Order: sequence, then C-alpha cells, then structure tokens
Amino acid sequence: QMGGFITPASASLTIQKLANGESISLTNPVFSWDPIEGVSAFSLRFAENVEFSDSWGFKTGASSFEYPGDPPLAF
Repeated sequence: QMGGFITPASASLTIQKLANGESISLTNPVFSWDPIEGVSAFSLRFAENVEFSDSWGFKTGASSFEYPGDPPLAF
C-alpha cells in the first residue's frame, strides 16, 4: 500500500531552535520527520518549479535524509 501527501506551494519551514554553535547547511540540508508505524520507506521529490516538470527524487528507509548536494539546490 502506498500513501502520500502534498504540501501547498505556500508552505514554509520554521526553525524551532538551534543549539549553540549549530548551523544550517544550504548545500546539504537535513530533512527529518516523525516515523510512521508500518511504513518502511519514504520518497522525497525536489524540483525548481511548482509544476515539478523537471524533478528528481530520493528514497530512504530512515526518518531523516541529508541532501547529497547534487544537483545543487537553488534558493
């Protein structure tokens, strides 16, 4: 069984709190989420446009993912 969700284009990330000396990487950001019982893998999709016409993705069996930096994310 496969499930999914879609975040609205206007969704934003909120940084709750950084520990002393911590920083955020713009080239290799880490994404994390609460694990879901019974789910063995997660798929993350990235795109530079809202249509996702030229997207790329990654799959992970963990509840976190460090973006490898290639292709570079544009901000």
